[in-house]
Amino acid sequence: MKVFSIDIETTGLEPTKHGIIEFAAVWGDIFNSSFPVKVFHSYLNSEDYRWTNYCLRLHKDWIFNRPTDVPTRSMPDLITDFCRWCRTECDVEIGQSINVIGKNFSTFDLPFLMANNWSPTIFKRRVIDIGPLYLAKGDKNVPDLQQCKKLAMTEGCPWIGNEVVMHNAVDDAMDVMRLAWWRFK
Repeated sequence: MKVFSIDIETTGLEPTKHGIIEFAAVWGDIFNSSFPVKVFHSYLNSEDYRWTNYCLRLHKDWIFNRPTDVPTRSMPDLITDFCRWCRTECDVEIGQSINVIGKNFSTFDLPFLMANNWSPTIFKRRVIDIGPLYLAKGDKNVPDLQQCKKLAMTEGCPWIGNEVVMHNAVDDAMDVMRLAWWRFK
């Protein structure tokens, strides 16, 4: 099944107060790790955003050393360019509603995207969250991305190099895709 692994980075935890600073989508097949992935990545204009102390600490390296080889877009341009990329690079028409996999996509990323004028018809309501796929008997909570990576590593997953969550949209979206490949191998 072809999916988009989508991740965002934000200036805080509340969609109505904080903004998106980074967006990434990795397109691939969760049942076929040899299917070539394609990556869409963009930073967003963030001059007017409020930051929480937590996110300032989390993204301090990015704030002071932001790579210059990745485009910075406005939100309307990001939506337009992402839809064009889906159509031209992935042969996916956005009106079809795309399959999404992520870590907390429905409860975190999607509300931020919706607060920033993304059409609800872009994403299917049935989203795959990688966390429950890594539940173990006796767990008291759904594992976070770091715990999923750690478990995959103990199981011998060759695609996960370490358990560190980078809090970089491309790396985190790619980790979710790798975790899906491992779980559905």
